[in-house]
Amino acid sequence: MNLKSLNNMPIYKRNNKYYAKVNYKQGGKYKSIQSKYVDTKREAKEEEVLLLAKVKTTKKDITFRDAYKELMVVKENKGVHPRTIKKIGNAFTSLGDFVDKNISQIHQDDIDQLRERLLKNYQEITIKQTLSFTKQIINYGSQKYNIKVEYLDTSLPKKIQPKKKLDFYTYDEFAKFYACIDDKVYKTLFDLLFFNGLRISEARGLTFNDFDGKSISINKQYYKAQGLSERLKTNNSYRTLPLNKRLIDEFNELMTYYSLFPHYSADWFIFGGIKPFAETSIRFAMRKAIAKAKVKEIRLHDFRHSCASYYIHKNYQIHLIAELLGDNINTVYATYYHLYKDDLAKMINSAEICG
Repeated sequence: MNLKSLNNMPIYKRNNKYYAKVNYKQGGKYKSIQSKYVDTKREAKEEEVLLLAKVKTTKKDITFRDAYKELMVVKENKGVHPRTIKKIGNAFTSLGDFVDKNISQIHQDDIDQLRERLLKNYQEITIKQTLSFTKQIINYGSQKYNIKVEYLDTSLPKKIQPKKKLDFYTYDEFAKFYACIDDKVYKTLFDLLFFNGLRISEARGLTFNDFDGKSISINKQYYKAQGLSERLKTNNSYRTLPLNKRLIDEFNELMTYYSLFPHYSADWFIFGGIKPFAETSIRFAMRKAIAKAKVKEIRLHDFRHSCASYYIHKNYQIHLIAELLGDNINTVYATYYHLYKDDLAKMINSAEICG
């Protein structure tokens, strides 16, 4: 920041009052700051000294902590999902003394030390997210305040890079699993997850108001950290989906079942009643059926992958699968690209060769 020398700074007068003004350059832009009006030149000179001190402490740099606070306000104002905000907050708390460094003072050695410390205390996926958020905050601070920073490598070494495992059930495996579920509410839940590909938070948020006899409306979710919320993951997540005949019968059966309870209303949750089933209870029922059916163990979220795989292998168009899942086409293709490789080979091998 370039300041004019104190001796060269004039004192200004207006309406028999004196004031000081300091011109300075910040972030490539010229700015000025003015003092309050006083009665004498001497007082104006004193005000000038205070202005200079203030300008010298004006942010030409910013700490990582302050950049984080500013970025969170920006994200909240843009309507970023509270879950994402919370994830960044959780990552921030794991950074320790790192957060008090100025953005301009952060170097690759700092990132390397941070990565090494994280590797000793956290799981790989958490480390990856934390380093990603760290770089995001540094980029925000450096760009907003025109701060030069060196290239920072926040990636994980290849040997420990977390690998995404995409498990799913085939239709036959799901049929064995489904046959071993005893409770009719859980039967309906897993039927819905397999054939309609809902996220578990979306399924838990369904009430009987969302069922019109033939389809369901996904317009809210129930998530442990926030309870019932009308904010879904993306705009594409808001959708109305038809149900197959078995699911329609199952939903009607559940409605009849719940209507026998005192104080029943359509506001009740389809999977749980007054309150939706806890995820721990759902996972317990899932593992119990897996053990009984003697099929491979998959995660709860893998029923969503099972749904996508099922319709991909039935050769339905990708835009329909994306609409079903509440994702965009690019996301679906990037996630399930490997399932299309066989189709590509079949397409090439089916070509008629002349000559």
